[in-house]
Amino acid sequence: MTIKTNKTKQDKRLLSSIMLVFTVTALAKALGMVREILQARVFGAGEHTDLYSLANNATVYLFTTAAYALCVAAVPLITGSLQKSREEGLKTAGNIISVSLLCSVPALGIWALIANGTFMRILLPTLPVIVVAYLLVALLQSLDHYEVQGLLSFPYNLALCAFLLIFGDKFGMAGYVAVVSIAWLLQLGTTLPYVIKERIWLSFKPDFKAPYLASYFKSAIVIIITTAVYLFCYMLDAAFARGMGEGAVSSLYYADRLFTPIVTSLIYSISAVVYPKFGQMNSVFPGGGAEYKEYIASVLDLSLRLMLPVTAIFTVLSRDMVNVLYLGGNFSEPAAVETGLVLTMLGLGTCGIFLLDLINKAYYAMGKIATPLVVCISVLILNLALNAAARYSWALAAFTSFALVLGGLGIAFFFFRGTKIFSNHRRVYKWIIASAAAGGALFAARLFISTDGAAASYVILICGILGLGACALYDFLCFLMHEEPLMGILIKKLKRK
Repeated sequence: MTIKTNKTKQDKRLLSSIMLVFTVTALAKALGMVREILQARVFGAGEHTDLYSLANNATVYLFTTAAYALCVAAVPLITGSLQKSREEGLKTAGNIISVSLLCSVPALGIWALIANGTFMRILLPTLPVIVVAYLLVALLQSLDHYEVQGLLSFPYNLALCAFLLIFGDKFGMAGYVAVVSIAWLLQLGTTLPYVIKERIWLSFKPDFKAPYLASYFKSAIVIIITTAVYLFCYMLDAAFARGMGEGAVSSLYYADRLFTPIVTSLIYSISAVVYPKFGQMNSVFPGGGAEYKEYIASVLDLSLRLMLPVTAIFTVLSRDMVNVLYLGGNFSEPAAVETGLVLTMLGLGTCGIFLLDLINKAYYAMGKIATPLVVCISVLILNLALNAAARYSWALAAFTSFALVLGGLGIAFFFFRGTKIFSNHRRVYKWIIASAAAGGALFAARLFISTDGAAASYVILICGILGLGACALYDFLCFLMHEEPLMGILIKKLKRK
């Protein structure tokens, strides 16, 4: 009885932490979407936007992905040191930040030599700032400040939105790129209130002989590849899109800027909270035994129940999202059509990205990196091979989703093989059927309702009603299959609170 009560309390705390991180992250991502909408309407989807997209992919987007990998690699090392003593934990964090910052300097020099174009050169100085910001996030997450990663982009996005509204037309794309580079200092500044509150004082004295550094960089290199598998697929898509005519790269860019915030808000909110728990569970059940894998399965179980219907609704309503958020100003109807198709295709890969992200982290907590590395490289190779046959940007996105879903299923198979997890969690198949049926009904209903020329508020109202109807149908189908409706679970949680 005591064990069951403790588990219930732990589940409540876990759910509360996930909801807090999700709320903060979703708000930050929503503000980022406002920034992208303003950018689309000010600059459109032409040559300058294509150049900015390519420069941003090769600098800020790549740098943040690498820094996030450093953050993931640093968390278990800092957490382990903090368990010994606070002084030891801060010493480890300070050394990791010092060494990483020094290593970013030659990396910045190499990037400067191969930089192609003015926009890319303007964005290069963001590298050391991004590295320090994300490693401070690793330290703060180790001190149970899970929400700080979501808050990181608030002042950054506010500054860029203000620039686009007031000065966008006057200074053009070059001015915007310069502000993007400078605004990263605001992201670094977001961590300062937490640093002051926790009275953190780090000594920046690099110790290259520290025994954990080899493991840190080894893990970081692998995590860059595995964590950034979607990013690398996207960059491959953008490279192939360059030969598909003007606006093809931009359609991928703008679709990604809608897809990434919506998808990662939920995925990273879950992983930010459960990843430290994975390490704790593995310490109790070392070697990835049946109990550990059952815990991972239970996390996937609950998460997929929510993500499957969200994926179905997001995929069907993608075109409407693009029209409401982007269409207008210099963003034309043809650009909206192409971007909408790309977003629809990307939506199909949502659960594949989720499976890859969460199960990869389950492997990291076990200290195993070979399987995630092989699976993610296989995804990239498959995506590269399929892209050779693509003739349109939406086809590139479709092939990316196919490769990601296949990779997600593959990593799940390797992780759970030899166990009875697939037979013990067969209800996931019911949720897949219910989600597919709800998505199909939503698609059919959307075909019969015309919104051509309608105001954005009317389109939002119609999509909102249809989306709620799809959720209700999903819950009803789950009920028919003898599963408790998702809405009923959420209402119970609210009543308990």
